[in-house]
Amino acid sequence: MKESKVMKELRKIKREISKELYGKSWEEIDKIFKEDKRKWDEEMQKLRENKARQGLPATPSTEERILN
Repeated sequence: MKESKVMKELRKIKREISKELYGKSWEEIDKIFKEDKRKWDEEMQKLRENKARQGLPATPSTEERILN
């Protein structure tokens, strides 16, 4: 079966993450994930602010969708 471009990219990302996390303690891994989540949240907030400035409807954050 031929692998799609998306699946190839996902496998590549998985390999990169595995290399980054190999041999690290749970505390180090937790710190990395928290930092990545913080960066993601900042980027999403900037996107929502840009949409609001352009007059486009803002999409709810992941946390807002989970809570509602």
